[in-house]
Amino acid sequence: MIRSNGFRFAFALLTSFIAFSSIAREGGREGHGGDTLVNEFQGTADRLADRITALRPASCFDPVAFAGIVAKLDGRVFSKIVATVKHPVTGEVSPQDATNEWAADPAYVVSGPNDHPPIVPMVTLSRTRVIEIKDPVTYAVLVTHEIFGLLEIESTNEMRKSRACVEDLIDRGAKAEELVYRESPITSMEQQFLSGDLYFD
Repeated sequence: MIRSNGFRFAFALLTSFIAFSSIAREGGREGHGGDTLVNEFQGTADRLADRITALRPASCFDPVAFAGIVAKLDGRVFSKIVATVKHPVTGEVSPQDATNEWAADPAYVVSGPNDHPPIVPMVTLSRTRVIEIKDPVTYAVLVTHEIFGLLEIESTNEMRKSRACVEDLIDRGAKAEELVYRESPITSMEQQFLSGDLYFD
């Protein structure tokens, strides 16, 4: 039986940290800020843009355009349980790892009847599918494919060009693990608590 109020508080705090980190990593949260999947996508896109700019493989097309799309995506990457795409001819809906589109900026505040939100690039990640991608090359290809899709270099389910780009980066000395940004599922405060550096009175 737990008798100390301080210990009860610390135990409850640790339990809530662990529960929150598993929710943030495994699903249930959408949008930005604490969404690990969104942060990992954006971080990986930033790393890819840096390596493409530095190494300039021809298979990666225009490094300036790639970096420009990545910069415009900041704050415009979302996640949901399953992202889907509708076939333009058959109307068939199929699940995807991610989708990309140019659409009206959802964060734009319309100030009048003649004011219209700007058209911006957006990516939506499928939580149930993307969370299962453990291989860094596969993940880097996915991120590259979404950027290439926004640049109209690749279309849905066509990943040959994005795979060639990532493979050329690796052939030129980039390490696959360094192309992909991964967040630790445990926060720095949780780490301090577990290591004994965080004290409660």
